Amino acid sequence: MRLHLIAAAAASLLMSDIAFAQAPATTPGAAPPTSAPAATPSRSRTRTPAAQAPAATQPATAAPAAGSEATTGRRQRSPAQLRNDQIMRDCGAEWRGQRDQLRAQGKTWRSFLQECRQRRRG
Repeated sequence: MRLHLIAAAAASLLMSDIAFAQAPATTPGAAPPTSAPAATPSRSRTRTPAAQAPAATQPATAAPAAGSEATTGRRQRSPAQLRNDQIMRDCGAEWRGQRDQLRAQGKTWRSFLQECRQRRRG
């Protein structure tokens, strides 16, 4: 119980320090800034019109191939992972097609998936 109270107090203290650090610094007697929204950096995740430039303005040869690591930000999936993905797709389609009959037999998705994987791999 005491640890919960200590953790809550530390979290509220940390949050107040973060809010204080993010507050704009002003000096007493200084005039408030005549802020121009475009001049101050924004932390929002919305895209600006410049970031939404159409892809047609870039040459087609400069664009990386679709699905490559450069466009997705992820590594290529291994053949074993691709095979597992296909097994999951096939078993899911089979489950959806026979869901009512399988449930009537008392099978759940988990038990069906285990059987389906064994059939597909073996």
